[in-house]
Amino acid sequence: MLDKLADLRRRQEQGQNLAAAPRTVGEWLDESLLMKKRDGTRPSTLQGYRKLIENHVRPSLGRLALDKLPPTVIRRLLGQEDRRRSLGNDGSAHPRADPKLTR
Repeated sequence: MLDKLADLRRRQEQGQNLAAAPRTVGEWLDESLLMKKRDGTRPSTLQGYRKLIENHVRPSLGRLALDKLPPTVIRRLLGQEDRRRSLGNDGSAHPRADPKLTR
């Protein structure tokens, strides 16, 4: 019981809103896009953001609780995207991945 209380105090000191309902990464992304739209972000920019979110972020992270998202998961996702971009459809190195191949 004391451990739980200490954990709650630590989380409050870190700025977490303990009264807020837990949100998923997907819910946070939806809210962020709405805020961007209200701030006047161009429709084409919003469309690009949505495409990236729906194709890359939401499938991997969308259902995770936002308060349980460790930085290592984000780094792993970014690393996978970097590797995916550097490979062609057949798994061979993409010419831009190796400067020697573009000469």
